Amino acid sequence: MRGILGALAFEENRGQSDPRVKFVFRARGYTAFFLRDRLTIDFPTEDSGPSAICMRLERPNRGMSLEGLDPVPIQTGYFRGRDASRWVHGVAHYAKVRYRDVYSGVDLVFRQGDDGRLEYDWVLAPGANPQAIRVKFDRTADLRVAKTGT
Repeated sequence: MRGILGALAFEENRGQSDPRVKFVFRARGYTAFFLRDRLTIDFPTEDSGPSAICMRLERPNRGMSLEGLDPVPIQTGYFRGRDASRWVHGVAHYAKVRYRDVYSGVDLVFRQGDDGRLEYDWVLAPGANPQAIRVKFDRTADLRVAKTGT
């Protein structure tokens, strides 16, 4: 799904999704949910409903935070039901999402790649130890590499 400006964005959760979700990234063929200590990507399947893969941060710093970076000039709203008190207005969108201080001096930044796919970078401060990075991938989907390599 492309936004008004032709770019995908990270949408802040202000009540339109599960309360554990902090940001949502909607793309063609999948939806990514950013939670405090993990990222879950749901892939819809034709026969058995959604399947998912989870990127879990192992033993992150307790003070780690999750934030949107580089606001984009898009806001959305969600009108659910007739009760206006449940409607969500002015949902902010960002070009990037950062897990700040995942490990001492280590941030994790997600962004849209040149091809529109979700990409991430580990950003290390001078002197930070890259060996502190611990990530576990769990899958509930039967994932395979396609003939095209994707």
